[in-house]
Amino acid sequence: MQLVLTLLIVMLCATYAGWRIYKALSAPQNACAGCDGCALKDRCKANYPEKQACEKKK
Repeated sequence: MQLVLTLLIVMLCATYAGWRIYKALSAPQNACAGCDGCALKDRCKANYPEKQACEKKK
């Protein structure tokens, strides 16, 4: 019983990790969607204010 439960947990962890890796690679987020006060984010907003290129995806 313990072996079955352990294998189930390992399979769930591997599935979750694979799903997160797939999501990260299939839809990369904008580099400007990081921290507040980021120099890259400030510069991006200054260069492209009408496009709001640096707004975080929701």
